[in-house]
Amino acid sequence: MKFINIFYLILAILINLIYISLLFFQIKLKYKKQLIRLLITIIITNIILFSIYYSYYAQIFFSVIFILHLLPFFPNKEKNSFYNFPENYDERKNMFSRNNLKNYPALKEKYYKIYPEHLKFDNKLHKMPEIGSSSNKYYHQYKSKIADANFITTAKTAKNFREDISPTTEKVDFSPEELTKHIIEMAKYSGAIDISINKLDKKYVYSYHGRQAYNWGEEIKLNHKNVILIFVPMNFYDIEKAPNTNVIIASSSAYLEAAKIAYLISEYIKLFGYEAKPHIDGNYDLLCTPLAGESGLGTIGKSGLFLHHKFGSLIRISAVTTNIELAYTPQIKKTYHLDNLCRICNNCVLNCPTKSIRQQNNNKYYVRQETCFAYWKTIGTDCAKCIKVCPMTKPDTLLFKCFKFYLSRNLITQKLGLLLNNLFLL
Repeated sequence: MKFINIFYLILAILINLIYISLLFFQIKLKYKKQLIRLLITIIITNIILFSIYYSYYAQIFFSVIFILHLLPFFPNKEKNSFYNFPENYDERKNMFSRNNLKNYPALKEKYYKIYPEHLKFDNKLHKMPEIGSSSNKYYHQYKSKIADANFITTAKTAKNFREDISPTTEKVDFSPEELTKHIIEMAKYSGAIDISINKLDKKYVYSYHGRQAYNWGEEIKLNHKNVILIFVPMNFYDIEKAPNTNVIIASSSAYLEAAKIAYLISEYIKLFGYEAKPHIDGNYDLLCTPLAGESGLGTIGKSGLFLHHKFGSLIRISAVTTNIELAYTPQIKKTYHLDNLCRICNNCVLNCPTKSIRQQNNNKYYVRQETCFAYWKTIGTDCAKCIKVCPMTKPDTLLFKCFKFYLSRNLITQKLGLLLNNLFLL
């Protein structure tokens, strides 16, 4: 009986410590409605805990239920795909590429001869102010230029690194395992939170260049067999303010960091006598998201974004392709809880300001990129509402590591976790 009393007391203390941590988190982020809800919940919970304390059998029942509900159990452990990515997608159809056509009349004429169905919408899009212009809703005289500086720096460095992919020396002897180990260590030392090394699935290589004018319309021939994916985190406290200028600063900063790491890895590989090509923001030859979905580090959510098993979609991705022999990184087997979580969660769908995340008849989802991008141009920054409201988008602290662990246990904890998330953290 004494053991049950002590266990129950510890449990009650832990629950209140979690509540206190949540309180400080809400105060830091200046949540108001959520704070009131949490205070009411704390009072009700402690009344229940106090009343149970004087009943031995109630303590046993509560303790057993608490332990049992944390046991891992997912009846459906199959990999689920909410999203179908097109094979060898034409990069010219990308909204960033289409938006850029207004600056190149000759390319614009060529494009709409190929895809006349896009002309009507794109003409309206081209008349809208650009992201970061002074007429945007969230324009900030100083902050908006930080994002511009990040994108300009990334763009200026991209062409040199991507054109010069040849090895800088003759081939040298090396151990694929040791080389892989040092690539991962170098990437993480430079700011990556995860690395995936796998065989390149050629169906996710673009068919034609479309983002940059100098190689627009050229067929992409990527003969590399391996791909290294680099995952870089965005700042949670900036994304939490979405939509806001802070969001595009967080996004552009992460893209710049991801580019830097891709450059380092490509130059490192070239020193062993092999080609290596970095793929970075505005200069990709491939779709990173579906490749990340096959990496075993997470899943693709209904929003079409990659959901990392620890950081959710609070990431940006760059890549390096090469023919050098590398040891493929092991896949994390227990990520099926993310598929189950996405199956029961509709936060990104319900909170999209333009309702651009839509369901198809086959239970697959797609993002209508036209309405999504037009909204970005209206507000002058990345929207990121779909990232913000995802229950996996949390800071990397002990409290939220526990929360993510809770979400990984079973369907019951996921439903309770979603309820807690939507009541206290949105």
